[in-house]
Amino acid sequence: MKLGFITCACLVLTTFEANIGLSADSVRVGRVRPDILEVQIDEGSVELGKYLVYEPQPGDMLDDDSPRRTILKRSGKPVGFVSGNEKSPQRFIRYEDRYTATPIDRTMLTNPKAWEVELDGEAIKFEAAHRKSVVNDIADRLQGRPKIAFRHFIYLKTAEPIKDGILEVSAESIGIASLEQQLTSTDSVSSAIHVSHVGFRPADPIKRAVFSCWMGDGGAMELDVDSLPKFVVMTEKGDIAQRGQLSVLRSAGEPNDHRGLQGFPSGIQTNYAGTTTYDIRFDDLKQPGEYRVAVEGIGTSRPFLISDNAYDRALNLALQGLRYHRWGVSDELRLIDGTTMNRPGATPTKKNNPVNVPIRVSNAPYKNANFGDIVQGDAGPFQFSSDNNIVGGYMDAGDFDRNFNHNIITYLLCDVAGRMKRNDLGFRHGFLDDARWNADLWLKLQDEDGGIPSAIEYSEHPRSGEPSWLNTLPVYLCAPHLESNMMYAIAAAKLMAVESKLDDFKKFDLQDRRDSCDLAIDWVEKRIPESPEEKLADLYLWMHTERYAHEQSAESLTILKKLWNERVPEPWQMLSTSALHAAATLLELPKNTCDSIIDREKLAGAVRHTIEAVFLEGSYRRSSYGALKHGWVQINFGNGSFPAHAAAPLVRLAKILDDAEYLEAVVAGLAYAYGGNPHNMAFITGLNDASVKNILHCDTRATGHRAPSGITVYGPADTNNRGNAWPMNWHLQGENQIYPAYENWPAYENVHQFWNWGMVMEYTVHQTQISAIYFPAMLRLLD
Repeated sequence: MKLGFITCACLVLTTFEANIGLSADSVRVGRVRPDILEVQIDEGSVELGKYLVYEPQPGDMLDDDSPRRTILKRSGKPVGFVSGNEKSPQRFIRYEDRYTATPIDRTMLTNPKAWEVELDGEAIKFEAAHRKSVVNDIADRLQGRPKIAFRHFIYLKTAEPIKDGILEVSAESIGIASLEQQLTSTDSVSSAIHVSHVGFRPADPIKRAVFSCWMGDGGAMELDVDSLPKFVVMTEKGDIAQRGQLSVLRSAGEPNDHRGLQGFPSGIQTNYAGTTTYDIRFDDLKQPGEYRVAVEGIGTSRPFLISDNAYDRALNLALQGLRYHRWGVSDELRLIDGTTMNRPGATPTKKNNPVNVPIRVSNAPYKNANFGDIVQGDAGPFQFSSDNNIVGGYMDAGDFDRNFNHNIITYLLCDVAGRMKRNDLGFRHGFLDDARWNADLWLKLQDEDGGIPSAIEYSEHPRSGEPSWLNTLPVYLCAPHLESNMMYAIAAAKLMAVESKLDDFKKFDLQDRRDSCDLAIDWVEKRIPESPEEKLADLYLWMHTERYAHEQSAESLTILKKLWNERVPEPWQMLSTSALHAAATLLELPKNTCDSIIDREKLAGAVRHTIEAVFLEGSYRRSSYGALKHGWVQINFGNGSFPAHAAAPLVRLAKILDDAEYLEAVVAGLAYAYGGNPHNMAFITGLNDASVKNILHCDTRATGHRAPSGITVYGPADTNNRGNAWPMNWHLQGENQIYPAYENWPAYENVHQFWNWGMVMEYTVHQTQISAIYFPAMLRLLD
């Protein structure tokens, strides 16, 4: 049966031909409601500055105007950032980015009379116009604020619905003239329909798109609740696969999680969407193929797949992105613009050679970018032995450091590898190789007492124009602490448990790893307080649970009986993420084994209670888009893009406790991250043309390249926290301002491609990157 009821114009992502003014690919026009026309305008473009060998010229002046950058001045004018120092055998210059734009009179964007629109030759009048403007790219400058490329969204309200036909748009005062487009319904895309660009597996317990639009200074866009439109899911040929009707998912006045329920000083409870969202469900669609969702009178979604392999490309991209962060090896990076970049390995060595700075030791443990403490704790050069080189581990974000938090990468990779079938042998080898790449670094660097360094950290954030392999900053091996030792022991025990049970890995001698794990645990036992704070206590509990799951020693059994019954005296006890991981490991053991430590049903009750409160009722069920976050933590630093890394136990526990909603929450959370969000943006680079692009990745940004493919970003940031808005104070002023004002943006909308806006465009390998690997990989295995 062919699609029949769609008769109205929609947002078309093909470009117009422009006679004058803005370029043809910078303006898109369509609809987000039958009576609201949306115009997207890209203002400005950025060409990244070249990165070339520095060849000194007479009169050059190198100005170290701060410890983090050296500026080359020629004839008194700044030219670019210079890497290295006087000892470097070769130095490079990173030239200033170039910004070009057709000037736009922004005061005219929301003037209804500035827009002249005809449909099949008949003029359309507009009653109102609204705008929102997001950062689309930035051009770094040597001095002064960067130049900002914006994407403007203009919402033009008509008195009557706009029919199909030939639409002609002009706005000469803005720079748009004679834009013409044949508007159709069956091959158009509406920006108001948000769906995963990846798609779904036939077995996925939920399949959805979400309909919504926040109109900036126009606020929420609402539909008539008494006559919500119908939708169809159609094949690429236009055949109807499923029918349905939109329903309200979350109204604009409803808070989105526990944190939203707490309210803020204003007393306002927070809805992170700023508008009502409408659910489009097609859970019963199982026939493999390519589909689009079409909403009556509005338009279609982007295409998506129903396939057993729906997640494979995104998963492989994320694995590639992780491997691009291997420290100390050269690699060819595939970039989002289709080019490649050869990245040399960054390898501080035993010798004080001029290319790579030697590593030093600090008596200060790593916390979070506590550079001052680390430098102050300088205890001299690191004394290498024959087997303790520092190659290994993963560079954190673009900042080059490796720290104890990264042990969760090893743990989760092993959790996946241990569940793989024999026909996944190559895939399993890859996962375990990635896990060992991290674990073996810390094994080599363990001290004689068993202490595991808390990090290998630089003395500051990277210098401008200085990639990892040309770094001149001091590098420090940071002192062990309880967390670094416990996280290492947890990961090592998990790795041994997997390796020892797989026939294809029995050839490996695990004794060195076993000895190292035992030493790390002994180090902890000598230093753990009698009454540690909950964070340390739960790590301690998790450490002994993983050790027992691998060895099941009588000593561990005695310890765990005491620890678990103190931790879960009642089934309504709340558990931290560490305790949830430990509980999942314990619940996966035979029932009588678990019961010998703690009553299995009591433990399962505490697990259910925690997941219900924190991730289901606390977040997923209340989310305007089905995002899966920690319900008590604000949207920030990755808690609001991919399913939160804190939610990782849900996938294991879904099978253990036979609860389909746990998997439903994970699938919906991935759908949100892969494009089912108000920006229609995949929060992983290189997936498609709508993927996030301008991210914080220091090696490529420093050398004038676009970002590598396969990297995930933090995503939205809660605008109720003014501390998230530092770019507003430093860079986005005057003409370089988002619109409306920052404090008026809902959190889900607050995604701006400003590469240096850390809590939005940054990432970490142990948060978003491993989430983008673990969740789809586990779904692949849990049928």
